[in-house]
Amino acid sequence: MHRSVIWVVVAVAGLLGCKPALQPVNVPASPTALAPTESTPMAKPQAVPTSAPTSMPTAVPSPSVAKSGLVFTATLGPTCPGPQRVGQVCTAPYVGEFVVLKVGGSEAASFTTDTNGQATLDLPPGVYTISLVNTGRTRPRGGPVEVTVITGQYVEVVLELDSGIR
Repeated sequence: MHRSVIWVVVAVAGLLGCKPALQPVNVPASPTALAPTESTPMAKPQAVPTSAPTSMPTAVPSPSVAKSGLVFTATLGPTCPGPQRVGQVCTAPYVGEFVVLKVGGSEAASFTTDTNGQATLDLPPGVYTISLVNTGRTRPRGGPVEVTVITGQYVEVVLELDSGIR
């Protein structure tokens, strides 16, 4: 009984910020044996904090927000001149810049596809237009494409761009 009381006191003191040495204590079976003797000095009490901490960290759970947006792939083709032969792949991933416009024409985002012609973009639900950013070039051609993003979902968009090769 006494041993469990001591461990509860040690545990509570640890929660209150006191740092007692967590060493096992031998507790005698009889309460009279707990009195200090000349050979066993009495333990000194630990200081108790006199004021509460000025600030306590609190964990504030963030609201669970369902993500939504686009999973975008751009391809360029044809990449082979002349007629395509059986088994010949005449498309390639397109690395380039794109702009995402809201209804009304204001820019919502811009992105660049990676070496695989892909990009993932977080967007709030709504209707958007995705356009290729041509920096003074006439090729490739493609788009714009209109996309509706739905709450909690990523819409897959594949934009096939025309290389102009015939």
